[in-house]
Amino acid sequence: MRKFGDVWKGELRTKQGAASVALRQVTGTTVHEFVSGGTLLTFLQFDNQSSKSPYGNIKPAKPRLDESQLLKFAWQVAKGMEFLASNKIIHGNLCAHNIMMTEDRICKISDYGMTSFMPLSGSKPTRWMSPEGMQDRKWSIEGDVWSYGILLWEIVTLGARPYPKMTMDMVKQQVTQGYKMPRPSHCGQEL
Repeated sequence: MRKFGDVWKGELRTKQGAASVALRQVTGTTVHEFVSGGTLLTFLQFDNQSSKSPYGNIKPAKPRLDESQLLKFAWQVAKGMEFLASNKIIHGNLCAHNIMMTEDRICKISDYGMTSFMPLSGSKPTRWMSPEGMQDRKWSIEGDVWSYGILLWEIVTLGARPYPKMTMDMVKQQVTQGYKMPRPSHCGQEL
């Protein structure tokens, strides 16, 4: 993602040892934990594709991602967002492509706190924004809760694009008028 600067893998050496890190240059150089598993979005989409048999008449023995694993992802993100909210940090851009995955399938929230850098006007609405974010450019913890709901939809659809078949203008118009995406038919009512 070029708009956030270049990112390199590096190594941080201290007296306690060395650790892999991600180096991101925005206005200066910042060091972040190195997370090698990619984003939750690409993980869900890849896993979705790799679960399918190349033959139309043969079903895979077992999907690589089951419902309990998807719920673990949702729970991990919820716990991370609870931590941010308890520290009065508004994420402002919660979505599956801003969740990093470790090799052990642990979700790590990234790009949080970007709202302090977001202009209140002129920024483009996204499919994850709350109605008030789309309409008034107001970011809040409640808006993050809305975005979390859209993220849950991404998880249960294995990385499908929110508001399928709708343009961004249609999404903005519909969401600000109270529209909510329907629950995917395969998703349990409890979730």
